[in-house]
Amino acid sequence: MAQRGERLPVAHHHASRLPREGQLDRPLAVTRRIRVAVAAQASLDLDRSTRILQAHTHGRQLGGCPLIGVDEILVVPRDHLDRVLRGHSSTSGAHRTPPHGHCHTPGMDRIHRVVGPLATNVHVLADERSHEAIAIDTATPCLAWIADELAAREWKLTLIVSTHGHWDHIGDNAAVAEHTSADVAVHPLDRDRLTEPKPVWAPFPIVPSIPAVDLAEGGVIRFGEIELRVLHTPGHTEGSVCLHDPDDGLLFSGDTLFAGGWGRVDLPGGDPDAMVDSLGRLLTLEDQVRVFPGHGAETTIGRERPWLELVRDAGRLLV
Repeated sequence: MAQRGERLPVAHHHASRLPREGQLDRPLAVTRRIRVAVAAQASLDLDRSTRILQAHTHGRQLGGCPLIGVDEILVVPRDHLDRVLRGHSSTSGAHRTPPHGHCHTPGMDRIHRVVGPLATNVHVLADERSHEAIAIDTATPCLAWIADELAAREWKLTLIVSTHGHWDHIGDNAAVAEHTSADVAVHPLDRDRLTEPKPVWAPFPIVPSIPAVDLAEGGVIRFGEIELRVLHTPGHTEGSVCLHDPDDGLLFSGDTLFAGGWGRVDLPGGDPDAMVDSLGRLLTLEDQVRVFPGHGAETTIGRERPWLELVRDAGRLLV
């Protein structure tokens, strides 16, 4: 990890060296696809010829992707960047949900809240007829919010799904399970991260939780008349999964796919080659599939397709 003020290399010779901290407000000329090193605690403003894209490590996000400990980012082709920025600027319509908002899909109700120090997206999905519900990634602190919403809507929580076992996605598993009697579900390869959590950089203790349901490739999560299919997508961790609703065109992608990027592969359990394969799998989904990542803004497969194809064709992560 680079030290503050240290000069960092910029991939390829098309761009000048990255300025020292304090000089990063100057435009930096870039070509269609380069790697740009980002110094810790700095802000990088790219040349307006590619539209303005800022990587704020103070805010620790880029296009919805957490940037804690990240040294490099990929600048994608300009036509794709334009589409991403247009999508992120929209605050209304079918592809946008307020951070603490409610969304209705025929047959399914979905509520969403951004939770905790790493801004984890917590979702509760319910079948509108049976009122059976599931929660996805019950991060700390979400118990009070979930309990209030379940009571107000008269929903019965039947399952708590962890898309993977990192602390910022599982912190309230045990509390929510105790309050609702819902079972906890995770892929077996991430089970130990729930039963014996080893939180890295967590600002509070993570209480162990005991999974009662194993998620597996091709498995189906049912609540009421709604079915979500389990896609095993390792790369961020060995047991990372996505949940796909093919009927309504929804994907809950955990930390596999973000708007404009993918989950880190440099933490325990990370595997760049596995991530490439997992991202390639998601390319088989239709463009209109709406993607709800574990962090950051909603997106669609179509919006991410240009850079996903670059990764697939290169056979490696482009950083």
